[in-house]
Amino acid sequence: MFVLISTLISLCIIAIIYRYSYRHNHKLERRYQLIVHLRDLVNLVQRHRSGSHYSLAFDQKKIKQLRKVEQAIEVHCLALVQLSHINNKPMYRVLHNNLALMMRSWKHSSVNKNQVVHGKMVRHLLLLIDDLMVAWLIDLEKEELEKDYSARWHGVIDCLDCLTQLRMCIQKSDTTLGRQQLLHYCQLMHKKLHRLSVAHSHSLAPLPIYSAAMQDLDAVLASSMEIIDKENMYQLSSAVSDSILNIYDELIGELAETLYQPLPKLAVI
Repeated sequence: MFVLISTLISLCIIAIIYRYSYRHNHKLERRYQLIVHLRDLVNLVQRHRSGSHYSLAFDQKKIKQLRKVEQAIEVHCLALVQLSHINNKPMYRVLHNNLALMMRSWKHSSVNKNQVVHGKMVRHLLLLIDDLMVAWLIDLEKEELEKDYSARWHGVIDCLDCLTQLRMCIQKSDTTLGRQQLLHYCQLMHKKLHRLSVAHSHSLAPLPIYSAAMQDLDAVLASSMEIIDKENMYQLSSAVSDSILNIYDELIGELAETLYQPLPKLAVI
């Protein structure tokens, strides 16, 4: 009788441990997959911004390219709603609606408004990733990693806010005041990007896109800039944006590998 009771207790304990382990692993996998989809969406919104910008500013038709990007955005949005916990589904439906509105309305926007709307969407997506990363680190009681991550995260957001201001100055750079504002934000962007690179220097040094962006900023600041080539400035702003987001992507990639498993390569369309 005693042996039977002991066996039953042992089986109950094993069942509880198995259930806890299953729920824990399921939670890890869901969080990981949400980050994967959000990360792909950041990349896709960046590409959509580039294609829509050149259509608006320089009348370069990129309809087929934009359609493919928009279809991929739709796929990832639906996956996020399906994957997310029932309490979070409304949040991802709102994200889906906002992205759908962005894709419908860009043709009727000004160049500046288009930049701002896409910038807000990138920021929104990054905030969602940040929420997942912080919750992940707290759940696993990784206090030191969480402090280091938070410090670098604030540097990323600071750089993106500065970049938004720089982009908004490009269209006004025909005037003396607009040119002065643009140069001011180029100088500020240079300082903030350098500060971010120092905080992330162990992995940033080999990134060629970062070196190119810094060299281009140096060239702008070294020149008299009597006449500003707006297309070149937008290309520079895109290179700076790619540098900032590459830094953040490496950061979350390192953490994902430490906490669970490496992130896959970004989807190619």
